[in-house]
Amino acid sequence: MKKAYGDFRYSGNTEELKRRIICDKGQYEELQNDIQRTLLSEGAPLEELPFWMMEELFIRGWEYNAKTGVCDHYFFTGENFSDWLSNTSCPIVGDQVEIMKDFFSSTMGKMNSLSDLSAFRPIMFHFKPGNHPAILLGMRPDSPDRHHISAIDGHNQVYFYIPDDERLFGVAQNGNVLRFRNLVSSAVAYISCFPETVIEGIPEDLKHPNHFRNTKCFSVGVADKISSGGTHDSPCPHYRVGHWRYLSSEKFTKKRGQTIFVCGTFVKGRAITVLSPEEVAS
Repeated sequence: MKKAYGDFRYSGNTEELKRRIICDKGQYEELQNDIQRTLLSEGAPLEELPFWMMEELFIRGWEYNAKTGVCDHYFFTGENFSDWLSNTSCPIVGDQVEIMKDFFSSTMGKMNSLSDLSAFRPIMFHFKPGNHPAILLGMRPDSPDRHHISAIDGHNQVYFYIPDDERLFGVAQNGNVLRFRNLVSSAVAYISCFPETVIEGIPEDLKHPNHFRNTKCFSVGVADKISSGGTHDSPCPHYRVGHWRYLSSEKFTKKRGQTIFVCGTFVKGRAITVLSPEEVAS
C-alpha cells in the first residue's frame, strides 16, 4: 500500500488563485487598502505597508505557479524526516548563510521579479506521514546583504531571513517562525550535504503520482551516515548534538565549497561520526 506524503493546502482553485494575482491599478489599490486596514486594526505602523504589499504580491505569484505546475517538489522519503530535521536546529548564521544562498540560487534560477511571473518558481517540501503539511517556499532580496524567505503550508504563513534576524525569535509568539526556520534550514543543509540522496523523479511510494506528472520532482532519501539502528527507511528523531558545516576555507583543497554534517549522538542506536573538517582537509 502506498504511503501518503503531506501536500499543500491551497486557499482556492486555479481560477480563484489567478484572480488574486494583481493585474491592474485598481486591484493594486484595493489590496493596498485591505492591508492598510489590517495594519491599523492590529496596531502596526503604516511604515510597514510597503513591506506587506511586497510580501503579498510575491506569495500570490508563488502559490499560483505551484498550483499550475511551475514548482520544484522535494519528497523526503524517510518516516518522520521532518521531526529529525527540526531537531537538528540549524540557525542561518555563518556557514549556513552560504548553504541557503547556494541552494535557492541554484534551484529557483534567476531572482524573482514582479515584472515576470515565470520567475516566480517556488520550491515545495513534502514529508511523511501525510499529516505533515507540505511547505511552499520562495525567496526574494530584502537588501543587498539580506534575503527574505517566505514559508507557507496553506494554514500558517511565516517569514525569516538569510542571515537570521534574531529579533524574529525574541518573543514567544514567534515560536512558529523558529519551527519553520529550523525545518527549512536543516532540510536545505541536508540536501547540500548529501546530494547523492537526491534523485530526480517521483518517489515510488507516492500515493497520487498523477498529481505531479507534469512538475519537476525529486526524491530525497536517507543517507547511510545518519540512519540509526541499521535501517535506511526511518531517520530516528532523537538527535541531540550536531551541526552542518560549509567548507569555505582555502585549506580544504578537495572539499572546498561543499557541505558536511558533523554528527553527534543519538538517544537510540549507535553514534556515527562523519569526517571532521580537519580530516576532510587532510
